[in-house]
Amino acid sequence: MKRSVVTAGGRWSWVGNRPAICRWADSVHICDVDGAALERAGGQCGITAPPRADVGNPGDTERVVADVLARDGRIDVLVNNAGLGGARKPVETFSVEEWHRVFDVNIHGAFYLMRAIMPGMKDRRSGAIVNISTVKTGVPQRSVYIVTKGALMALLELWARWVKWNDY
Repeated sequence: MKRSVVTAGGRWSWVGNRPAICRWADSVHICDVDGAALERAGGQCGITAPPRADVGNPGDTERVVADVLARDGRIDVLVNNAGLGGARKPVETFSVEEWHRVFDVNIHGAFYLMRAIMPGMKDRRSGAIVNISTVKTGVPQRSVYIVTKGALMALLELWARWVKWNDY
């Protein structure tokens, strides 16, 4: 039985179709900042939706992981799907707050969840982390999004190499 967590799962094309994760995960827990989207998605193909959660908030991510572990005992799959595009404007016009908010969701949220879930995966010597990103880097008006998604891929690659090199 595979147990999974999907961030931004409330908005992930659940309604009207069965996403691929429902075919290979027996237990799917979604988190999202959009409470209405969580309600629409909850109950489809065994999906459970804990209370609203902002992955950019470390307390919310800790609560989501604790809830899932209390219910299922482990997490086998993490899908970091959450992402903010940020405003479409030149990089020099972003406020520090705007820049940080996109980093909080796109990179920090993924880090918080990976950090919380990875120890169990290492102990079991099993698990999968899927980071949803982009390869489209030629859009200067999406600068903060592109920077964070590049950082997300680098984080996953470094983490994978660390696990492999240390033979977990």
